[in-house]
Amino acid sequence: MQRIAIVSDSHGNATALAAVIADARQMGADTFLSVGDLTMRGPSPQACIDLLRQVNTQTWVLGNHEQTYADLNTTDKVPLKKPKSIMSVVQSAYDKNDMDAATYRFLATLPLKQTLTLENVTMDVFHAAPDQTHGVHVQATDKQRYFNALLEDSNSDLAIYGHIHQQLLRWTTDGRPIINAGTVGLPNARHILLQDQRAEYAVLTLDNGKLCGLDFRHVAYNIDHELEIARHKNLPYYELYKEALTTGQYAYTQEKVAAQNQKHHYKHLAKQFLKQKTFLF
Repeated sequence: MQRIAIVSDSHGNATALAAVIADARQMGADTFLSVGDLTMRGPSPQACIDLLRQVNTQTWVLGNHEQTYADLNTTDKVPLKKPKSIMSVVQSAYDKNDMDAATYRFLATLPLKQTLTLENVTMDVFHAAPDQTHGVHVQATDKQRYFNALLEDSNSDLAIYGHIHQQLLRWTTDGRPIINAGTVGLPNARHILLQDQRAEYAVLTLDNGKLCGLDFRHVAYNIDHELEIARHKNLPYYELYKEALTTGQYAYTQEKVAAQNQKHHYKHLAKQFLKQKTFLF
């Protein structure tokens, strides 16, 4: 029998990730699966990678935020018309400054999907879909055909994905589980019923070809300490990060991001970063 911790969407929140890893060890998990979006939004992307390197992490897949690093590295011109495009540039520059060069390159060049077999159970691990990191219908209420599509070209027994920041268990029409462990570091529930400041992850229990258990976990951590780290490190968009962590609600709307861009002159800063070719490997 083997217990496997599924961790996704840490978003640079190393305080939450450390609490999750400690809880997973208490639960008897000896293997970890990383499901992307380890970075962006929070103050400690390098620390998040280091924490997962210190445990038995078997998968590392590209999230949409890590893909931003690759896109900025290969694109000559980035349009800055949308508020979140500006935010992506500013936060990517922050992350690159926080990480060592090898880690930045490692994240930008991760695969979209990894397939592995544990306890005679084969699983596909990807961030949003097997062939892309965003722009797909994978919300909890989406139609069945979209969940079927996640495994339609695969013989694997189950799929694990992230991206939506919501814990769920769905099945394909032929009965294969689709698992989402939620978000470690950045809660964004829209309904009051699910608004929770705790870190989320899941423990999967496998035994010789059988799925014996799935435990969706919620772990309290020191949010004040995490916000102090963010203030000390001059995290951009700090006000929105604080709102998300303290309310459990989605904070990064276009309107709120636009207001932050104007208040802190982030568009000018983004232009400077692009001119300096900050994002090259």
